[in-house]
This record gives sequence, C-alpha cells and structure tokens, in this order.
Amino acid sequence: MTAPGFVPRPTLSVVDRIAAIEKRLRVMQQATAGTTTANGGVPLGTGFPAPVGTTAAVGSSPTCAHADHVHTGTLAASLQDVTISGPANTQILRYNGSAWANAPNTLASDTDTAISSPAANQALVYTGSAWQNSSVLPIGMYSRYQSTTSSAAFGAYTALAWGSPAEGTGAGLTLTGGTAFTLASGIWRISCCVLANSASGGFCLQFGDNASHGSIVNWYGQTGAPVICGQACVEMSTEIRSTGTSVFVVYVTPNSATATLSVGSTLPRLTFEWQPL
Repeated sequence: MTAPGFVPRPTLSVVDRIAAIEKRLRVMQQATAGTTTANGGVPLGTGFPAPVGTTAAVGSSPTCAHADHVHTGTLAASLQDVTISGPANTQILRYNGSAWANAPNTLASDTDTAISSPAANQALVYTGSAWQNSSVLPIGMYSRYQSTTSSAAFGAYTALAWGSPAEGTGAGLTLTGGTAFTLASGIWRISCCVLANSASGGFCLQFGDNASHGSIVNWYGQTGAPVICGQACVEMSTEIRSTGTSVFVVYVTPNSATATLSVGSTLPRLTFEWQPL
C-alpha cells in the first residue's frame, strides 16, 4: 500500500543506466581547454593521468598529473612572465614592465627614494616628493671638547685647536684642521669657557669662521681702566641655525703687544647642544 499522491519511480533497466552514463561522458568530452562546457560549467580535463615517471608538456596538454606528483622545475621555467638571472640572497621579484625579474632589495631601487652618499646618524626624511637620507641627531645631543692650545700672542688671533670629544660622541660635528667645526643641519647652542692669564691689557675672545674671526660674536676685555688682566675666566655662548655647511671657530688674542695669553690645562672648554630646525 502506498501513500496518497506518491508515484513510484520506475526502475531503470541496465540499458537505461548505460545510456545515462554515456550522456554524462559526452557532456564532459565537449569541454575544451580555456572554454566553457556545453552546460555552462567550468572546463573539464579531457585527458588521462600521465604514466608514472613521465612529464606533461608546458602549455596546453591533454595529459593531467597524478595526485602524488612533485614539481621539479624552477620558478622561471614554471611561469612564463618571470625572468631569473643569477639569483642571490635578499633579492626580490620586481616587475620591470614586461616581466617579473629578480633584483636587489635596496632603498635606492625604490621609485620614491633619493639616496645620496649615506652616512652614519642619517635617517629617511620625507621631502614632500620622495624619501631622502638626512642627518638626524638625538634631540639634546651634547658634546664637549677640550682645547689643545697652550698659548696665544698679541695680533695672532689664535684659532684654538681641539682634540677628540672629552664627552659625548661629536655626532653632527666635523672637525677640520683641528680648529674648524662644520655643523650639521640643525640649531646649535654653543658655549666656550676660557681661563686666561694675561700679564696686562686684557684679552679678546671671538667666535667666527675660517674666513673671519669675530664674524659671529665678540667679547673684548677692557684695554682701559678697569683692565681685565691677570687670571680671568670668561664664558661666551651663541646659537647658530645651520643648514649643514656652517663653520665655527674659536679665536683668542691678547689686547696688548706686551701681553702673552696663557691657556689653562683644563680650559678652554667648548660644548655643543643640538636640536632640529
């Protein structure tokens, strides 16, 4: 007894089953590489697995691989738009307009960077159009120098010589000829303390550059009464906004032809503090 409305499905004969299988095979065989099947489905393979140990040809091939196959070819051989030449560690694939090629992974190879003569204590700074290497020093960076000059005579405008930094690293400072400091880009606060022993007439302390003493700031000991003579300690400071080429030199000279300026063993002392522009 069957439920109301139920129509039993007729039993398919062996012939009907074979016919249904053949119909499905014909649909599968209509699939061609790169085209859609007759029933709108994804293209299906029409070949058979290649014998074990054989290699299917690159490109269109009626041969498919076994499930346990292993790729033994190189990247360049497997992909048609890749060109590999002398691969090395740390290289990357970069598109050159026609193919993907291996290339060094450097900042200079990037299209938005402009690297020129990289040096220590530099960083990448965005200029508005590209990333460019530029000196970046620690804010508040401090360096102290000790003079190696022992004496100065009248009229000599002696440029004090300096040794290696007594404190700090000297970052951002380039000392040329022992006397002239080239200042990296930034705001520099500079202080110099001189202990002198002038027999008479006082002395002069000046900040300048290689071309002109006193071009930045001057301190003059009085030549009239009251005269600063004997042992005296003078400290002078200034602030320089450097674009990276400013030169700084300390000059001392006695104000009298009969006086000799003796520089102390622990002074002069020269200090630099830096902050960005």
